[in-house]
Amino acid sequence: MRLLILQYTDQDIPYKLIANLSKIPYNSPLRNYLAELVGKGWRTCSLRASEIQSPKVVLKEVRPLHFKFNPEWKTHEDVEYGLVSDPNTNFLVAELPVWVGNVISGHIDLVEKVGEIWWIWDYKSDDVKSLPSYAQVWLYRKMFAYRLGLKEEEIRMGYFNRECEVEVEEVPDRKA
Repeated sequence: MRLLILQYTDQDIPYKLIANLSKIPYNSPLRNYLAELVGKGWRTCSLRASEIQSPKVVLKEVRPLHFKFNPEWKTHEDVEYGLVSDPNTNFLVAELPVWVGNVISGHIDLVEKVGEIWWIWDYKSDDVKSLPSYAQVWLYRKMFAYRLGLKEEEIRMGYFNRECEVEVEEVPDRKA
């Protein structure tokens, strides 16, 4: 297993990016993005926040976790490291920084790839069934697609806690 661990700060908050390079193909847009982050740093972007339209995001499904949650994971970082380093999961990277100009930024808790579909996951220690994190993961999805040059249709989004996961989806605007 080859892990890339990169410690950085954003607005004086420390983060630790963890990427399992053993799981990420050389020709992957994610590997290219990681190389750009390591080589050039981040916060260089031409997409403006004014180009992002407000979403209509709805709950699609609440379901059991699709992976084994280790009860020994006590912290947010334990969860991220455990899932990325586990060879039996499809989680590729944790705490991936994404941004739009100097206005909007975020850190995607977990990126997963299942077949041809990318997943953006946010870990919540609270009850995910009542926590409205829709806009947060939607914005992460938008920035991830832009940063990696992907179509948003290739990316699904959700959040999870120790007990279940919630998939959310964007509802297309139906103009008459």
